[in-house]
Amino acid sequence: MVTVQLHILTQSVTLVVSLVNCLYFGYIYKYSKKAHLLKWEVIWVACVETLNYIVQIATGSQRVELGDGRFFPWSRYVGWQLTCPVLLSFIVTSVLRKTKVRTTVQLLMLLQSILLSGMTASLLDNIHWKIVFVCCAFVGFTAMTYIIFVNRPNEIKSANNKSTHLLTYFLVSWTCFPLVFILGPEMSNAISFEYTLVGYAIGDIFAKNLFSIFSWKYLLYIDKKTTKHHGTQTIDSNNVNTPRRSPRKAWGEDVEAGQSKTKKSKANLHSTPELSLKTEAQTSDEELSEQEDGAQPMSSERLIKLETKFAQLMSERQRYMQGGQSSNVSSLGPLSIK
Repeated sequence: MVTVQLHILTQSVTLVVSLVNCLYFGYIYKYSKKAHLLKWEVIWVACVETLNYIVQIATGSQRVELGDGRFFPWSRYVGWQLTCPVLLSFIVTSVLRKTKVRTTVQLLMLLQSILLSGMTASLLDNIHWKIVFVCCAFVGFTAMTYIIFVNRPNEIKSANNKSTHLLTYFLVSWTCFPLVFILGPEMSNAISFEYTLVGYAIGDIFAKNLFSIFSWKYLLYIDKKTTKHHGTQTIDSNNVNTPRRSPRKAWGEDVEAGQSKTKKSKANLHSTPELSLKTEAQTSDEELSEQEDGAQPMSSERLIKLETKFAQLMSERQRYMQGGQSSNVSSLGPLSIK
């Protein structure tokens, strides 16, 4: 009977979930009409997670042995350095309202301080210094949480709830990693190294793979809200980083809008008597121009008829402009030369 260790089984499940994410986002990028909404961060995280767990399973989660006999899990921190800043970049560029560069740098530096504090605590042997660096990581995480929630987008209530839910899930799911770290052999040694692998694998499923799916759903929701009809309450595009249309799609929509306005203008051109008179006058000018461009010269009799009819038309127009009612305007008909 073949037995599989729990941590290998959990890592295999995480690997399958990450691979499914890669294929799913790849399909969206290639075939979906909403591919322009897809952000590179979610694809990057899914690919890195897939490669990371392939390496961990193939090497047995190999650790670097230190001089004093302790082990350092290098693959864990490599995976965190390659995915956590990217996830935070997605939060800044796609969920929070447009922030200053200084705020973005502050968030990234706080994240790096959290990761480096945890890495330092795992390398130290003195428990008191371990506690100091864990507390430093906790302070950095608290400051990062504060900055993120202060810069939430000021949207309509339903959309604001969506962003709040996504940010809350993002931060709560990250708490799994420090909890496993504190219980593991690098800190209190309450659980073995193999069980920490189980905890980190489960944390990666929720904090990275499922978060990527929720992020994609959030982008679809925001796009739906920003494309509502005029007259309804929509999200302020200057206050939140929303997905933009592709240049080709935007150009096509603008052309269609321009054509629609042109058709409406032509339909309204004959809606009033004044516009009707102006149109007939323009028609007269055009027909006169066509006659002038013709090969045969216009006879004096035809020219007199044209001038007489044009004078009547202008007289009726002047009477209308002065407030009079004309009953013979429609009887004049379009100007033509017989």
